[in-house]
Amino acid sequence: MKKLAFGTILVATVISTASTAFAGQWYKEGSNWRYTKDYQYAVQDEWINDSGAWYYLNSGGFMTTGWKDIKGTWYYFDDGGKMASNCWVGNYYLGSNGGMLTNTTTPDGYQVGADGAWISGNSSATSQKQVTLDEARAASSLGKHDYYKYCTQEQANQADAVARNIATRVLSDNSLTTDLAKIRKAASIIYREYNLHNTYGTDANKYYRGPYGVFIAGVYTCAGGARALGRVLDFMGYDWEHANPNQWTHQWCIVNMDGKTGYADAMGYGCGFGTHPYISGDMSQVTEDMMRGLY
Repeated sequence: MKKLAFGTILVATVISTASTAFAGQWYKEGSNWRYTKDYQYAVQDEWINDSGAWYYLNSGGFMTTGWKDIKGTWYYFDDGGKMASNCWVGNYYLGSNGGMLTNTTTPDGYQVGADGAWISGNSSATSQKQVTLDEARAASSLGKHDYYKYCTQEQANQADAVARNIATRVLSDNSLTTDLAKIRKAASIIYREYNLHNTYGTDANKYYRGPYGVFIAGVYTCAGGARALGRVLDFMGYDWEHANPNQWTHQWCIVNMDGKTGYADAMGYGCGFGTHPYISGDMSQVTEDMMRGLY
């Protein structure tokens, strides 16, 4: 499977979504970037074309990075917020307008399925294994974990679309052969592509406490981080328990991995067995995992 480096990005010159055409200015708020139109107000839910590169400001007004579902189409934005196009990102291909291709053949001859994941193509590489998500478990766990208590059905659907995408990315990666490797990859995606770029803290809508805050609204706490990872675990087929739910202390997922009970955390503490690093204070394992590119 050919995978192009993230830096090899051609920016689309035409995009079907309405965009901002006025002069504006970027400014940083904490660890996030905002964009003001005509120096008057912060842009929200809009595309910005800056020096030929496309950016997207989410509903919170923050620059988007990582994967983003925008009106039913998936896009990928690099760490600097630039939209990727005409390239592979992992096992997914972004077309000329930046949208992820589905149910088609990519320009370089590879087939992608309904979920956008590479299936097979014109190379000698082993075919991507097919992925079946655990929709039954995901449906049955909605009440147990109270994911979308303060969300509309549409908002829940948006967040679930992201969770399905992450679960598919993880389960379609043939290099991940253990439960720990798969769950650690899911936690890493949420940590690196979402939480690192979101705003930490509460919000009036209480989106911070669940997957919608992490994946869509760009606001989160450890409660939201735990539930966002937990929602992905649902679709991956893992049962999990919420450590310290609704308490003013750190929260994470407790999950059985490879026959043993372990912890999974999308807040920078990693995944593993034994005592959670938040309790032990020992960050050596997650530091090693980060250095090896595993988290």
